[in-house]
Amino acid sequence: MRLRAMGPRDWHEIAKLICVSTNYWYQCGGKPPIFTAGPESCLLFCQVLDDGRGGVLGFLCSVAHPASNMLGPGVMRNEADAAALILRELNHHRG
Repeated sequence: MRLRAMGPRDWHEIAKLICVSTNYWYQCGGKPPIFTAGPESCLLFCQVLDDGRGGVLGFLCSVAHPASNMLGPGVMRNEADAAALILRELNHHRG
């Protein structure tokens, strides 16, 4: 076993782990599975704030699902970039 940075090749396995473990938790409590569309419905989504020249000013990951709503983690260069990313993400999930 070793600790390493997550990379794109890990995304599907992480989504699968989220799907299986969350469904198991719900079923242990006598409830039906919450993620019925499979691991693809459990991917984390990240928004990137682009500076318009190909640079990244920040990113913010989120989950919006009946079982879990979460903003973060995220990293931004300053408070204005943080506010822009958070507002964009909240508006996106509002529908």
